[in-house]
Amino acid sequence: ALAGFVDSPRASVAEAADLLEETERQLVAALRDRRTALRAGWQQDGDQGRTAQDTEQLRLTLRTYREVTERLLRA
Repeated sequence: ALAGFVDSPRASVAEAADLLEETERQLVAALRDRRTALRAGWQQDGDQGRTAQDTEQLRLTLRTYREVTERLLRA
């Protein structure tokens, strides 16, 4: 997009807009996949039979949710 700006500024801006839109789609898809994987790891049928290992896994999952959210907010 930048290389052709001098010769065709409008086309360069349109190309940059398209690139941003595609990047946005890919980011949303990646976040959706990550959220789905995280959710699958902790959603169960209630808390019956929960062990210390389960609690530790939930703690790690909570930490991952926080880290992903913080990274998004810093961007």
